[in-house]
Amino acid sequence: GFLQRVDAVSECKATLEEALGIRRTLLGKDNIPVAQVLSELAYVNYRIQYGTLKNYDEGKKQAEETIKILSKSVAKNDINLVSPQRTLAVMLQEQAISQTGRSREKMFKQVEELHLFCVNTCKDQL
Repeated sequence: GFLQRVDAVSECKATLEEALGIRRTLLGKDNIPVAQVLSELAYVNYRIQYGTLKNYDEGKKQAEETIKILSKSVAKNDINLVSPQRTLAVMLQEQAISQTGRSREKMFKQVEELHLFCVNTCKDQL
């Protein structure tokens, strides 16, 4: 939202973490409103780490949890799956750059699959 656009990502992260806690308390852990906040939080964590340590573990975990929740609730090619899959793809891509050999190939293959999913899902929505 607004805090992301003005580069106040630390404040944005704190706000999203609070919203996530509230939604989980009120709605439970596995539902679309919780997944929406998790997806935003994953992207914010990517933004924070991209400029600093490049430790994407927290953001990857959040993106993967979002995908898991949404996969139970929406169609396999639902547009709501694009954002967390794209966020996961860019984090994996950043990590793959520093890898070598088979590990690097495997990671880039996963990145390619995630990006293709996003492109094809968006194309299907046109």
